[in-house]
Amino acid sequence: MAERHLIPVSGGKPVSVFSSDLGWAMGTNDIIALFGYMGRHSADTLVGKNLDSAGLSWEEHTIDSGFQIGQNVVSADIDGNGTMDVVAANRNEQVCWWSNTDGTGTQWEEHLACEVADWVECADIDGDGDVDLALASWWFDTMLWCENVDGNGEVWQDHQVDSSVIGAICGNPCDINSDGYLDFIGLACLNNSLYWWENLNGTGTEWADHVISDSFVHPQAMHGEDIDGDGDIDVAAVSGDEGDLVWFRNDDGLGGSWTQFTVTHFQLGLNLLFDVHISDLDQTGTWIFVR
Repeated sequence: MAERHLIPVSGGKPVSVFSSDLGWAMGTNDIIALFGYMGRHSADTLVGKNLDSAGLSWEEHTIDSGFQIGQNVVSADIDGNGTMDVVAANRNEQVCWWSNTDGTGTQWEEHLACEVADWVECADIDGDGDVDLALASWWFDTMLWCENVDGNGEVWQDHQVDSSVIGAICGNPCDINSDGYLDFIGLACLNNSLYWWENLNGTGTEWADHVISDSFVHPQAMHGEDIDGDGDIDVAAVSGDEGDLVWFRNDDGLGGSWTQFTVTHFQLGLNLLFDVHISDLDQTGTWIFVR
């Protein structure tokens, strides 16, 4: 059984979490938590500062208390200045990012990236050296991505990946088949299915879909990482209703065969699982599942 550690927060029930080094102590991963649409119209985006580098002592800070109906939050260097910024999407199909203006996580400036999706992840999808946005629209059953045209987060252009994903939520782009190109991973929440989309030419203009699982009940989030240390990308996922935190092993290293393993099962009651992320919070070189 995996060991769990509680990170106390004052904002209620978070709908999304992400870990990133926001600059307080270089080399230490902090936690970003978004409190969103479940029971609250307004939302706080909070940061937990990792005080002891071991993930056992935390200090809370607020980035933005007015981001409405928040859905998920991630972090990346959007403007290319060498510091980690924060990106979030909401149920109004708005994707915003906050620039870490002083590089220490104490001053933030909000920017609107696009109004086409309610879920966001970050990666250099077209291989041009800057950070783009991988997106999903649950309402319109669509996977897409927004190109960071000028490289500093001021101009964006959207590109479609798949428009037939029922209840679409995307995971972090990652190289599933080890061809050097970033692929898409995502789920059909209303179709009990997990997929990955192959980035055929490395520029994000041609895609081929593949099934990871078509029998995972009510998937709510997924994250790609080399969980078993064999050099290829595996996938972690959570079931919103069932309370299952699982991972799928990439058996052949090419995304053609997958085996499911259970990490833990949560007794949910009236709560739901909404997000999963994998990070080395205790600086041991081992992956920790964060909810």
